[in-house]
Amino acid sequence: MILSKATVKKATTKELDNFFKDYGYKFNAKAEGFLRYFNGGFNKIGISVVDYRPKFEVSFYFIIRIDDIEKIIQKFIFVLEQYKEFTWTLNISIDHFGAFKSHPISDENSIHDLVKEVKDVYSNQVDAFLKKYSQISNLDQALNVDHIKIENITNLDDFIRPIIIAKLNNNKDFDKVCEWYYRKYTEEYPLDPDEGPNKIKEAINYLRTL
Repeated sequence: MILSKATVKKATTKELDNFFKDYGYKFNAKAEGFLRYFNGGFNKIGISVVDYRPKFEVSFYFIIRIDDIEKIIQKFIFVLEQYKEFTWTLNISIDHFGAFKSHPISDENSIHDLVKEVKDVYSNQVDAFLKKYSQISNLDQALNVDHIKIENITNLDDFIRPIIIAKLNNNKDFDKVCEWYYRKYTEEYPLDPDEGPNKIKEAINYLRTL
């Protein structure tokens, strides 16, 4: 096989196809990944390939989408129409589970080594993680009670989603959750004194009407 970005991705996808089928996934070309639907959302496994020819760096990420959360977040965060059905609630890279951040590929044997490690990590850790956090109650506990770092909080929507999750789970400390994320944003982004804080306030006011 002559390696290129396309052939590496195709070969990796093909080798993992039957494995992920056993877990209920089907490759979706539009989503550019393996999808597994559940009532109210889906899990996605995505593959990224970066060309550092003659080597290629392959990384994996795992997505949870909960439709009810995404429908609300899109009222406050602009998303292009063609991407609205594929926005995610949680996005975790494979290194979160103690695996490689990216895997170097130089020949077919290294693709086999990559696939073996992905299978081990997925079956031993990732599948249970995705199933657990595809439930809003577990997300609420992790993000708003225990404040477990299961995803980096880097964008404005990362500060709004946990507030939405608290509301949808009827968190009795909803007001405290709102205050925590609002304060965290203002402390971490002091150069944005208006737009971000106002969006968070707008989302909170909307949620209080539900």
